[in-house]
Amino acid sequence: DSEDMVELDDCGALDFRQDNLVDYCAADFPKFMEIMRLYTIALETTPNPDDVFDEKGYERLEKAGTMLRQQIEKIDSKAVEDMNGFWSTMIEEFGSGMW
Repeated sequence: DSEDMVELDDCGALDFRQDNLVDYCAADFPKFMEIMRLYTIALETTPNPDDVFDEKGYERLEKAGTMLRQQIEKIDSKAVEDMNGFWSTMIEEFGSGMW
């Protein structure tokens, strides 16, 4: 259905003002921005593992990912309700060091 599609502007960029895009990620735009702020802080303050053998580094990331999910659930539980949704995927990638 074309009503469910996200439209791109003339430059091929997503229009974040569209309600359907925000609705996909959070209950409303202020909640989306608060979740994005938390995610950005997590990225900036959690060191990535030194290498693939850095078990403590991956444990640290996993704990930080769990804490991030809990914080997001307090802001907007629907944002992480779908395990294949935007924020769940972002948290999973964060916890795996894929950033």
